[in-house]
Formats: sequence, structure tokens, C-alpha cells
Amino acid sequence: MLTVGTDTYITTAEADDLLYGDQGYGRWTTLTEPEKEGYLKAAALHIELLRYAGRKHSIFQEMSFPRDMNRDVPAAVKRAQALEALALTDAQAQSRRSLQEQGVQSISLGKASESYKDMDSGRRSPVCSMDAAGLLRPYLLGSAAIV
Repeated sequence: MLTVGTDTYITTAEADDLLYGDQGYGRWTTLTEPEKEGYLKAAALHIELLRYAGRKHSIFQEMSFPRDMNRDVPAAVKRAQALEALALTDAQAQSRRSLQEQGVQSISLGKASESYKDMDSGRRSPVCSMDAAGLLRPYLLGSAAIV
């Protein structure tokens, strides 16, 4: 069971609404409620592993958001969690990510082959979804608006 503010920013119903119409939404709708909860918890954990600018709104809150003087979790963070959960349901993408994390640079199966960009493991983001990473970028430590 999910507990908003403890292990998730959003409920499964909110995730359903946030993901409606996105590519992969059909895959999301085939999941059971416990599976959705598991993916949302994993997505929240990925988001929590990032380093954010500012401070938690309250010293008593368990999760990273809300921050500073804001009392609410930003919509971008909620959307990022939903997108990250959806990305985690893509078994092929997760398989590729696992290969890259193991240092595999290319793989061939018959006539098909794939090559992976060599990434410094220290610079890899814990977030799988590029869209989620983009939504979280403004909140990250070291991010600044360029004027």
C-alpha cells in the first residue's frame, strides 16, 4: 500500500490521470494495482536519490518535496514520478539499461546489433526516464536559471 508523503508523491489513481494519453499508457493500464504501487515506489526512490537545491519544507517530512517555503509538491515532481514509473514498466529498456550498467558497449544477435554510448558510471542518473529527468532538472543542486 502506498503512503503519500512517505514512499510516494502520488497515488495510483493520480498516476493513471497523469499518464493518460502518453505513449506506454496502454502498458500501464494492464498492470494490477500492486504492480502499479511497486513501480510508483521504485520511481519515488529514484527521485529521492537525486540531490536537490534548497531545504525540505519541514524537518519532519520524510521525502524531499515540498522544499523551502512551498507547502505543496510541485506538479512537475508528481508528473516526473508517474513518467519514471511508466519507464520502469518497459522491460526492453530496463534490459538495455542493465547491460549498460554492467559495462556492455555493444551486443549482437544474428544480423541485429546495438552499440551503447560509454557513460561514466559516476555521472549516470538514477532516473530512467529522460522526460522525468527534464522535469526534475530545475530543482537539482547546481541548477540555475540563466538570465
